[in-house]
Formats: sequence, structure tokens, C-alpha cells
Amino acid sequence: MNKKLIANVFTQAVEANGDFFDIDMISSEFYRLLNVAYVDVVKYIGKIKKVNLLFSGGRTSAYLVENTLQLQSLGYFPDTEFIITYANTSREHKKTLEFINNCDLRWREIYGNKVVWIEAVVHKGRLPCSHKVVSFNTACRHGEVFEAVAAKYGLPNANFLHCTRELKENPIMSYMESLGERIGHIVKGDLVNATYETWIGIRADEPKRLGGNKNGKQKKVYPLAEIIPWQSCKRFFNLICDKLDVLDFWEDMPFDLGIPEHQGNCVDCHKKSKKKLNMVFNESPEAFSFSIKLDDNYSHVKPQVLSDGSTKQRKRHRGYQNTNELIATFDISAVNPKTYEEESGGCSESCNGFENNEAEELST
Repeated sequence: MNKKLIANVFTQAVEANGDFFDIDMISSEFYRLLNVAYVDVVKYIGKIKKVNLLFSGGRTSAYLVENTLQLQSLGYFPDTEFIITYANTSREHKKTLEFINNCDLRWREIYGNKVVWIEAVVHKGRLPCSHKVVSFNTACRHGEVFEAVAAKYGLPNANFLHCTRELKENPIMSYMESLGERIGHIVKGDLVNATYETWIGIRADEPKRLGGNKNGKQKKVYPLAEIIPWQSCKRFFNLICDKLDVLDFWEDMPFDLGIPEHQGNCVDCHKKSKKKLNMVFNESPEAFSFSIKLDDNYSHVKPQVLSDGSTKQRKRHRGYQNTNELIATFDISAVNPKTYEEESGGCSESCNGFENNEAEELST
């Protein structure tokens, strides 16, 4: 419900009593409450659309959420409920969690929305991870969730990306289904679309991350890289941006992520380049103790099967290296802090998931 419409309604009511109503008399808080009430009415009559706003804990995805909520407060997306999800892997930098909490507090106060903190729940057998809802205070911080996934599925690496699938994708899909939504799936060879959209914070200057199937398990939308269709918001708008736009935005905000890009998300992620991991080690070598623990305890789980039928233990890092082997290659003098940030790709400061979006037949 936009502000002009509210003003028209009140003007008609007040003028009937011979008084005058000024649109500027509508306070932002009053308008926000009316908009919330409108959404509740639409939800009640069954016309509300749900959108999963993926929040990875990085600056770009937070930029997407902030701008989307601001647009909604101005009257865009009147028939949409935005659900902000963050999947905690328990291996994030502590400042990442503080940044998420600061965003959560801001969005609650200004827009009346919140971050849903989710963690994976691992099950025995062939069942994928489901979810549990946690909070900033109760979220795991010492690798507990990551280790539980490694114990069942083995060490993740470039060939085995179950860390993203089981720590982020499946728990988020499980949460959305707990709200009564359905993921996209195949029935008798035909795709049944997901009942909700998933908005992902990938920028226009990250074209390599925009490939793949947009309509599979998720109906993926990239508001920061493409103009959003009219039917999604009933009005035209353009949030297309690049990295500089995002950095400029956060310079003007009352808080920021507070860590360099190479420390983002899972601090010892195998997707990060050797140069970035070298920087992480130089700054916080203790971060690799957990990775060494994983190597020692789980490298034998689900070993890699070779073409001749033999097997070999899994190793997490590029070049078939375990953590100690990787550390042995680090050179403190080899990293130029002026150039390492210019790298693109890999984990970067954001890990959103849903790169593999192929729909499947649901088991009954």
C-alpha cells in the first residue's frame, strides 16, 4: 500500500467532515504500521507471495536486503512477504555474526522484518539435512555444525560440495517448507514450480556466478544484476550494481562488516585461493586448527573412488593438499595486500548457495 493511496483514503474521510488532510502528516512509523496491516490482510485472503531473501552475511547480500526492504517501505511489493534467511555453518568469522546481528536489529527497528537464523540438523541414512532456528546468542561458533556434516558426508572439497548443499541449501529449503511452501520438483517428467522466489545477492560484475538453471528447485532472481520483472513489484526499479557501489553504500552506514574480504564467511574455506588463505593464516593461524582436526578425523569418510576402482582419502584444498600440506606452502612475504583483494571468484566474501538448481522427483 503506497503513501499516496493512504493519503487519498484519509483525505476522503477527513474532507467528508469539512477538514483538510496533508500527506506530510503521515509519519514514517504510522505508514510502516499501515503497510504491515495491509500485508496481513493480503496474507489472510491468500494472495501474498513469499520471497526468500538470501543473506549470506556479506556486504552484497546485506545491500540487497536493505534496499529491498526500503523499497517495500515506500510502497513497492505490496503483495509480497520477504523472509530473510541466514544459514550458519558455525565456521564464520565472529565479526560476520556481529554484522548479521547489527543488520537484524536495524531491519527489525526500521522495517519490521527480521533475520531468521538457521542451522543444519544432520540425520542418519539418506535423509538430507533439515533445519533448526537459532539466534545470535545460540548460534554455534566452534565448528559443531560443520563437523557433523563432515562426519556423515566426508571432507568437502572442489569435487564434493556438500558443505554448501547440506549447511545452507537444504536447511533453508527445509525452513521454507516448514512455512507451507514447496520447492520446485519433477512430477511425471514435468517441472512443478517452486511456490516462492529466492532472491540472491549476486552483482552485475559477477557474471560467472549468474549461470545455470534459474527455475528448478528454486525460482532464482538476481535483483543486483538484472532488472526485476514488472509482475514482481508492480513498479519499475533498478538495483543493478557493482562492487564499488556496495562498498560506497556501507561507507555511509552506521556500521560495517569490519573484516577484509579474505576473512569472509567460512574463514578456512577450500574455495578461497591460496593467496587469500595465506593472508588468513598470517592474521589468525588458529583458524586452521579446526581444519587440521577435520583432516585427522574424517579424511577416510566416503573416500574418493578412482577410475580403476581403487580409493584414496579425501583432502580439502586445491592441488590435493590437506591442511598441513597447504600451510607448508605459505610464504609470509609472498602476499601483497594491495593486490590480493582484486581477485574474483572462489568464495569471496559471500557464499549464497543454490548454484546447482536442478529439480528432482520428490520421494514419497
